[in-house]
Amino acid sequence: MSTERAISALRRKGETAFGEEAWEQALAYYAELVRLQPGDHLARFRAARCLLALGEQERAITAYHAAAEGLLRKGYLLSAMAAAKEALRINPVEKRVKDTLARIHAKAERQAHGRTPVPPPLPTPVLGSEVDVWEALTNLSGAELVEKAMEVLARPPDSSGATDPGLRPPLPLFADLDRDAFIEVVQKMSLVEYLKDEVIIEQGKPGDALYVICAGGARVVQTREDGSTVELARVPGGTLLGEMALLTEAPRTASVIADRPSEVFILHRRDLEEISKAFPKVPAQLVEFCRRRLLSNLVNTSPLFAPLDPQQRLEVLEKFRSKVYRAGEVLVEEGQPGTGLHVILTGEVQVTRRDPSGEPVVLATLREGDVLGEISLIRDVPATATVTALRRTATVVLSPEAFAHLIADHAVVREYLQGLSEDRLERSAAALAADAEELSDEDLVVL
Repeated sequence: MSTERAISALRRKGETAFGEEAWEQALAYYAELVRLQPGDHLARFRAARCLLALGEQERAITAYHAAAEGLLRKGYLLSAMAAAKEALRINPVEKRVKDTLARIHAKAERQAHGRTPVPPPLPTPVLGSEVDVWEALTNLSGAELVEKAMEVLARPPDSSGATDPGLRPPLPLFADLDRDAFIEVVQKMSLVEYLKDEVIIEQGKPGDALYVICAGGARVVQTREDGSTVELARVPGGTLLGEMALLTEAPRTASVIADRPSEVFILHRRDLEEISKAFPKVPAQLVEFCRRRLLSNLVNTSPLFAPLDPQQRLEVLEKFRSKVYRAGEVLVEEGQPGTGLHVILTGEVQVTRRDPSGEPVVLATLREGDVLGEISLIRDVPATATVTALRRTATVVLSPEAFAHLIADHAVVREYLQGLSEDRLERSAAALAADAEELSDEDLVVL
């Protein structure tokens, strides 16, 4: 039998035994896979779960710890976190595992520069020197099997064949936390396995958790008002999802569905609240991470910032400030001075303007990614409409002073905004003349 066929057969047998809860058989197959492919972290995880099911708690911790160490050496920090998390689920005070988590955090801090890149695929397992299936393991049972299996499971794989560590992604969010807070967050999070086509996040449901795809991948889909469904994106391992809905309690605006078997970290709001009692800075650090990540995407994709080079975009990014509005709270008031250039990160607002009789007329409903407030700033006039939060809404704001510097330093940006303001004023006037027929999201009105 060829090496590839032998390994494939071992994996099939292991999965079958695991599904049937034949723990000793499954352990034998997975330990053999690890012997042949020391870098097969999934086989290591399965073997550790078999050990735990057999009552071998200490050995299960050792197996998870060895997997975490091997993944850390190769730079796969999320998967290393997953292994450490599983070990701490067995014993929350295991010192060697917490030490490994501290080193994961230290490595993440060193990597945390700039925007998080797409993570590389996990390394291709490296075959050991012997390729014949080691039948002896499957003939063992009890303590003898466990001892033989631990000969391979207790040794972390070496880091040979690892790619450039600089290509590894920094951990989303986690690197921004203090070390002790990071360890606490890892212990509080759940690690959940999803099958292909299983729903991870459901559109319309309350946002009560954030998600990090540890391994695998998913597709983001949205159901439109007419009932049609559109795929918005494919997201790989290393992607963080749902953080703004967690902070604002807004309903999910899209569904996330596993496109292959996936492992996902989940941090619920109740756990975040519990963590904040011991580490009060964690919610603020989460807000700051969300602000920087969303703003970074904004300045890299919005035509408003297209004329700026990367360094100029970073400078502008640092001048935005975060603000959260409750339902019913006014962001901008008609007739009052402009409060700044607002960008909606999550939530929903309604734009109204009084007609000649003094009655408010609805001009538009704005949502995530929409910009408002630029007209009063570019024209130096009071706001021409009122903007009210329909539900809890998070925005970032560029102050009038910072906005003035932006357009003074960048004539192309000023020209773009002037053209945009003229177009929006015409649309707003047309809407009022037509008995205030509601505009679509694309017809963003001016303020």
